[in-house]
Amino acid sequence: MCGGARRRRGGQGPYTSCPKIRRAVEAGAKIPALEEKIATLQLEAEVQRGSLVQIASPSSQLTRTLESCERERRALDRARTELAEELARKEAALSAFTELDRSFEPRAGDWTT
Repeated sequence: MCGGARRRRGGQGPYTSCPKIRRAVEAGAKIPALEEKIATLQLEAEVQRGSLVQIASPSSQLTRTLESCERERRALDRARTELAEELARKEAALSAFTELDRSFEPRAGDWTT
């Protein structure tokens, strides 16, 4: 029993001076507001769960697709490098032929008419 259980203060009851009982009474008054907050949070959680999108493919399938795309990208990079090297060789050959053609062009005074 609380220390002041026998005293009455202003018609509030015999246990009004007991801190434990006073806290319990105050907490009891807060229960409806807390229940409203809990209901709101539960509703928010349901809405959040409802807005989640299911992933149609399992992660292992996505990983295989990614690996396949990476292999294809590497193959395309190799092909691009090979084409760039071939283009450089052809440009060098064209440049050599152009120089060769210039060496055979008639110069002023070389040809007599």
